[in-house]
Amino acid sequence: MGRGEERAAVRSAEKDRVSTCAFADRVAKESIAEYERRRGSFAYEGVQTVLASILVHDEADDSLRVLSLGTGTKVLSEEHLASDTRGERVRDCHAEVLARRALLRVLYDDVGALERHPRCAAPLPPTRILAPAEGG
Repeated sequence: MGRGEERAAVRSAEKDRVSTCAFADRVAKESIAEYERRRGSFAYEGVQTVLASILVHDEADDSLRVLSLGTGTKVLSEEHLASDTRGERVRDCHAEVLARRALLRVLYDDVGALERHPRCAAPLPPTRILAPAEGG
């Protein structure tokens, strides 16, 4: 920078970083990709978004799958809240709390499916993480 030029302040979270953990990079990449797939055209313009996700790691093929995610929701406008006719949006909650709540919903849905069809031979849906016990 030359003399007299001012540089905009860069907050810590916005700085370029070099990771020391390839697995953490994979988790972050998969989490962000899932967030972008699900948010559609809705975007938080000029507002920071906190993203929390819970993933499962399949050691057999080294794959990662997002089970649940949540974003900090203080940025939701009244318009977006009012358009939520199914009650799926929550305002003023931490991303981590929402990701946990979403995981519990996935687990309860799995338990319910197993109770209804304990020996179902059909392949597990992509969100399923529980499976019937072998020989049970």
